[in-house]
Amino acid sequence: MAMLMVALMVMCAVSWADDINIDDLEDPATLHIGPGSGTACATGGCPLWSGEVNGFTGQKIDVYQNQSSAGTLHNPWLLILAVPGSTNVAFSNSSITAVTSTNVYPGGVTATGSATFGNGGVALYGWNGNGFAGTMTAGQEVFSALHLQGQGLNNSNSFTNYAGADFAINGLTVNSFNLYVFAITAPLSGKGLTDITFADGTVPNGTFAAAYGFDTGHVYVNPFTEVGLETGHTTVTPEPASLMLLGSGLIGLAGAARKKFRK
Repeated sequence: MAMLMVALMVMCAVSWADDINIDDLEDPATLHIGPGSGTACATGGCPLWSGEVNGFTGQKIDVYQNQSSAGTLHNPWLLILAVPGSTNVAFSNSSITAVTSTNVYPGGVTATGSATFGNGGVALYGWNGNGFAGTMTAGQEVFSALHLQGQGLNNSNSFTNYAGADFAINGLTVNSFNLYVFAITAPLSGKGLTDITFADGTVPNGTFAAAYGFDTGHVYVNPFTEVGLETGHTTVTPEPASLMLLGSGLIGLAGAARKKFRK
């Protein structure tokens, strides 16, 4: 009898987990994008523009779960890339070369995962399962454009915010964003971090990175304040002392040119 009761309890637990209605799960929006483990901004909080958006430079990003009580995200969870629509891009399974999780970060247990471009066309969580998942234009928002499920999904990842940040930070005028999705298998739980490494030159300048996943109690995404933005190379503004040296050098060159001309 005791064994029968245990078996029934296990069956009920499995059934409950399998029957989760994602649309009923609320979203605390606690995921962060950073430039990779070991960097000063790995767990977010290094805004580029008006207290919003975390920068990365193309080859590595990390997804950090800031919610300490979060359970392990359902496998797979999603990495979403929003690429300026005028940019030619060809993502594939080889675009991501490594996926590694640390739970909790830093110093926790490490595990190797994988990334698949799309999900073979098999629909998940409302998303159509394709690697290229459509286009976001004025008046739209990333998670709703992908038809992802969840109650009150954070809607700050809008075309307006993305286009405004890209113009302010990268000087890009963007009329649309193409949405691409990778299915990620690495475990990610409370205060954990997943590193995702791209092949060189894979991620175009001006690309936004966000994530989506859920456990048994909540859906988790990035708010706009904690998405990642590929910033390419940055122009270094000379310090005043450097400007003075540069000015002195130019004056010296001008004087030398005048002497040569007089001869």
